[in-house]
Amino acid sequence: MAAIIMSININCLKKDEKGLTLIEVLIALVIFSLIAVSVVSMYIPAAMWVEKAGKETRALYYASGIIEDLRAHNENLYEVTRTVPGDENLNLNHGCKPDDMTAEITIDLRGDQGLNNLYEVTVTVSWFEQEIPDSLILATIIRKIQ
Repeated sequence: MAAIIMSININCLKKDEKGLTLIEVLIALVIFSLIAVSVVSMYIPAAMWVEKAGKETRALYYASGIIEDLRAHNENLYEVTRTVPGDENLNLNHGCKPDDMTAEITIDLRGDQGLNNLYEVTVTVSWFEQEIPDSLILATIIRKIQ
């Protein structure tokens, strides 16, 4: 009986069989999974960087819109020694205010340097990035035409 079982086992192990064992398939699957996880893990920080860059771009457009509106309607320029919270107090109509961002505008007269009607305008746009505060500051000099 033992001779019959041995002959069956020997016959099952033919050298010309072309196939993979279960262990070989599992090892290949583990190697593929490790490679896939490492590749996918590179995309997660990239997606976060793209989201951050998108918010910074929106903040830049918002601050630029405020400054361009002040340039176009420079009768709104007056010296503000304190920061004006938001652009609502200046009656600006740039129409690009993102809902999740706030702007603080500081306008200072630069006449102390012998130059009249020059105002330094600083716009600080603030927002929260995953519960962490972030901000962008854009500053320029605007000449008030009377």
